[in-house]
Amino acid sequence: MHKRTMIGILLASVAWMAVEQEVRAQDDRIRKLEQRVKALEQRVSDADSPGSTMGGYLLAAFSLLALAWFCGLWARSTGRDFWLWFVGGVLFNFLALIVLYWVVPPVRVPLRQLWPSAALASVAIELLIKAFAFYAARTTANSVYGPLGALFTFLLLIYLLGTVLLLGAELIAAGASRHKGRRTDAQRQLPPK
Repeated sequence: MHKRTMIGILLASVAWMAVEQEVRAQDDRIRKLEQRVKALEQRVSDADSPGSTMGGYLLAAFSLLALAWFCGLWARSTGRDFWLWFVGGVLFNFLALIVLYWVVPPVRVPLRQLWPSAALASVAIELLIKAFAFYAARTTANSVYGPLGALFTFLLLIYLLGTVLLLGAELIAAGASRHKGRRTDAQRQLPPK
């Protein structure tokens, strides 16, 4: 009986050591996961600060765009000086697009790369709005397609405005990739790897 007790104690101690080793391994895994969770929480809290600011910038940019579009349509419909409002609309759009193109990308783009795309996009947006106002003033609700045609024309305008915004962003991305490929004089003097 003494021999069986010794074997039982030995087996119990071996099993206890295996369980204890597994518990330690699980504790290590839990600690590593806790560290990863803390790191992710820190990243999320770091991202929250610019995110709230970015929302304000986006709201300002879209507000400026909407104001420019409504001012342009108002000037067209009331017979105000067309060119003055065209230039004002381009200026509003330019400022809004600079803010939009500066805030939205995940990387900071220098202003010297933003302004050409913002200028081209703002002129294109104003031309689209003026073309829509010209078309809307020349057609009537009694036309062949009626109000449904006006709705589809307005949706086409929204689609084209979105396309212009995306093309401006593509121009910025193309310029940024072109600048990344450019080597400085100091880099040209280094021997190739």
